[in-house]
Amino acid sequence: MSNLSDRERLVSRESSELIISRRLSRAAVMEYALKTWTGEEQIAKSLAREAMAVICEAYERNPAFLGNKSKKWIVGGLFYLLGQTCGHARTQKQIARVLSTTEVTIRASQQSWLTNFPEFWTRRPTSNVKVCQRKTSSASRHSHS
Repeated sequence: MSNLSDRERLVSRESSELIISRRLSRAAVMEYALKTWTGEEQIAKSLAREAMAVICEAYERNPAFLGNKSKKWIVGGLFYLLGQTCGHARTQKQIARVLSTTEVTIRASQQSWLTNFPEFWTRRPTSNVKVCQRKTSSASRHSHS
């Protein structure tokens, strides 16, 4: 019975990734990350993987959260939060410039991520590449920057 549950979770995860990739591909997230963390390829790649994991989990928990949101809105606030919590911060202005959007978009996105998924920033395991050491106080301290 446990194996069936694991298999169902795997199928659900693969379905989520497929649906998400139609709107926001891993390649697009990677491209945005590499532009955001220029010259820090390993960090950018790790944060892009972490971002996709967060996006997939958010979709599984609340598919409507990502509905009617632009790619830039989705990754903008997420990159801001991941950068803060992982010690590789970028300002809202820097991220907005890279994504060709506004600081208001980045701020609204990161506040929405914090409000809708607070547990992501307090207990979420890090990606395989250990560049991210989550610190709750860091994310909340910088949430109004």
